[in-house]
Amino acid sequence: MRTIFPQNAAEEDVFIYLSDAHIRNLVGPRWKIGEARRMRCAGNMALLANARLWFRAEQRREPTMAELITGGYLGKNTPLCPDHGAYEIDGNGIPHCSLHNRPGLLTPVAEVPLEKVTSEEAEQYSAFVANYNRYWTRFFDPIGIRVKMGRDIRIQTCILPLIENSWYDGLAAFSGRTAGSLSESVVLPRTVMSLRGHMAPEWLQHTDLVRKLADRNQLNLSWLGDEISLNLCDGQVLFSVGGSAMGLLGHEVGRSSSLEPLVIGYLGSALNLPTYLAVKVTDPKKAEQSIPALFSALGPRHSRDGELSVETYSLENHHGKPLYVANFTLWVVKLRLYSAVVDDRLVIASRRDIVTDLMDSSARGGRARVVNNEGNMEMSLYRSAFKQLEEVVNLGYQEEVRRACHRNLPLAAILLKNLALPADHFAAETAALRGYSPYCPSGGNYQLDPASGAVTCSVHGNRYRPRQPESGDQNSATLKLVNSLERVNARLSFTPEGLMTTVDIRRKAE
Repeated sequence: MRTIFPQNAAEEDVFIYLSDAHIRNLVGPRWKIGEARRMRCAGNMALLANARLWFRAEQRREPTMAELITGGYLGKNTPLCPDHGAYEIDGNGIPHCSLHNRPGLLTPVAEVPLEKVTSEEAEQYSAFVANYNRYWTRFFDPIGIRVKMGRDIRIQTCILPLIENSWYDGLAAFSGRTAGSLSESVVLPRTVMSLRGHMAPEWLQHTDLVRKLADRNQLNLSWLGDEISLNLCDGQVLFSVGGSAMGLLGHEVGRSSSLEPLVIGYLGSALNLPTYLAVKVTDPKKAEQSIPALFSALGPRHSRDGELSVETYSLENHHGKPLYVANFTLWVVKLRLYSAVVDDRLVIASRRDIVTDLMDSSARGGRARVVNNEGNMEMSLYRSAFKQLEEVVNLGYQEEVRRACHRNLPLAAILLKNLALPADHFAAETAALRGYSPYCPSGGNYQLDPASGAVTCSVHGNRYRPRQPESGDQNSATLKLVNSLERVNARLSFTPEGLMTTVDIRRKAE
């Protein structure tokens, strides 16, 4: 690892090495079974804490362990520590285990002896090993992490040797096993996110979509190059996509012979934000001549009323170059895509002004951002370009904060309403029972409303009458950090040494 990340390098302030032995220990039976037992014991102590609250709500005093058992507060089967520890409730009402300590202060796995396992635990571990070996069949992967601190931060990770799983192999097949150029030559100043990839020509020729286009329409795509980028621009958002949808799309991209997820992702983005796709071409003239045929080939051979249809036409030339329009129609819904060849890139955009801006920039002989990195894939988030998106992003963030706050209300209701606990004791009581202190991320206080008898947050109300700020406190540490960013860049490279990732966090100038 030190031949890859040399010691005492100027770009290294922190170095972390996760060795083969360390990873083997984490996935070995001693650690996996010991950790599973520790989590089961923690779950039992949570059950004891709930039973203690139930007892206090009924009896208005602290219980003993014997009273919880004989009173039926723990159900028919009293919870047992899997490591044969003994449960007790101390004078403050906090449950604890003689081996695993208490919630929030659990004894480390290495300090609890493990000499024998049950047949069920052995079967569960065998199942884990079988599943693990489906992804890592021949070796464990040592990991090295190097961090450069300062106003700008760089985090580099190396995993060696190459891991083996379907997602990894699909991504490597898409981008090629060797790194290529990742250019920002077509990134406009209003771009908020850019995903660029080195595209292996042999992978492209074997995709289902390209094969269908070649077989059905005799479309020659030999002019396609080896770089592709999907870019989102600042604009008004019509709808949002949840994280699960993005994860599903990313999973599908990992399939080695499928281009459809990229097409679907692009069309979905084009319906919402200003979006443009740029593909490097080896022969700009051939690429320009192929645009009408390419758009026509994406539509059905024969269309009837109510079905998808595509018509292609050209607009007046811009800087002496033709600008093409593809009009996709499904029932009464129309999506227009604008396309032209700008220098060595075929650009397909959801708005005409995106293409013309790129053509204007080309005519002036310059680009707003021209950075060429070596790698296989790269994603850049340009925080300074957020203008119209700012309001939507702020609102979405505050919605997540409100939901997180409301998840604390049921526990707050038990303590503040059912047990008449003073509001200023809520944090300390829950820390003792759960091992953590729930709190409102916006700094609100949980309190009992004397008029309605409901427990509410002073900032977010409750689930029946929710409310939230339009934007967060700009003086909070989180928003100060976010607002200080100019750009975040993440790059992935397949190298002979292994999988290399680099994350660069650039701050705004003072």
